[in-house]
Formats: sequence, structure tokens, C-alpha cells
Amino acid sequence: MDLINTKINFWLILDGPFRNEKKRALFYVVECTLCNKKYHRFLYEIKKTLSCRCRHALPNVSSRLQNIYNLMKQRCKGNMPFNGGLKYYKDKNIDVCQEWKNYPRVFYKWALDNGYEEHLSLDRIDNNLGYCSENCRWVDKYTQARNRDFTVLNEEIVKNIKKDLSIMKQIDIARKYNISASLVSQIKKNKIWVNVCI
Repeated sequence: MDLINTKINFWLILDGPFRNEKKRALFYVVECTLCNKKYHRFLYEIKKTLSCRCRHALPNVSSRLQNIYNLMKQRCKGNMPFNGGLKYYKDKNIDVCQEWKNYPRVFYKWALDNGYEEHLSLDRIDNNLGYCSENCRWVDKYTQARNRDFTVLNEEIVKNIKKDLSIMKQIDIARKYNISASLVSQIKKNKIWVNVCI
């Protein structure tokens, strides 16, 4: 059976099989897809282990990226009720995919390969789905602010909010439109919805 270029767990089989005379077994040249190191492994080892022990070591990533990873996991556990952890994550069964949850290195590799920069935030494309490579992207804070479940703004509502700013307090506007006071403040300071004029 030809297993060349077959991926099993985090192993990629590069060459083989070769016979080991001592153990009278076949071994393959494999690459750990997490760290790109090459090894000789028997087929039973490839099937039994997920990867080499590199999954326990973190690549050289910024402390900010490590913080993003840790906060992502905490939100999904519901450990951050003050930040919507229960309402927007745990109660909706939002979770981190097993690959990212169990292997931080896989998340860091994805982040670095998919446009992570220090000024960008991790954003779920579909807020009803969890954190995984297919549903996440790196965006600026303005794009992320518009991709939230509780964002109910459109141009017409923003025009009305801008009109109301001259006659009402920000907290009252927030209650009127069922949005956060900080969102009203960002509109007032022209940090978001800049192109909407009254």
C-alpha cells in the first residue's frame, strides 16, 4: 500500500516503507506538520501518536497573540460573564475547535499564516458558529464592531442617532436603540460610521 503524501493525524508520510532489520518492521520517513521536523517512524507509531512532542512547545509568538488565544478559550467556557461570555458564547454553544483547543501551536501557525498583525482582532465570520480556521479571520476593530449579534445599525438608524446626539444624552440614545453607550460614543467621535452624514 502506497502511503506517500498521506496525512495521518499531524504526520505527513514522505518516503518509505523501509525495513528495519532489528525489529523486522517497516518504517517511514515522516514530517510533523506542526513543526516541519522529519523523523523515522513505524506505522503503528504514526497511527498511535498525533505528532512529535512539539505540540507542547509554543512557537515564537507575541504575548498579544497568546493573550488572544487564552481569552478566546475563556470566553467559550463562560468564564467572562462581564464580557458577554455567558450570553454570547456559552449559552449559544460557541466553542473552540478541538484542534485549536488542544494544540495552541496549530492556532498560532494558522494565525501567522492567515494575516495576523498586531493591530488586528480575531473575528468569527458567522457569529452562530465557533472558532475554527474556516470561520475566523483577522480584521480591524471597525469591521469587527459591525460583525456582532447585537449590532442592529444601518445608515438610517445612524443618521437618527447623529440627530439625537444634539438633543439627548448618550445613555438615553443607547437605551432608545438598544445598543451600548460605548457604541454611541464611537459614533459621536466619528470612529465608526464616518461616512454617514445628517
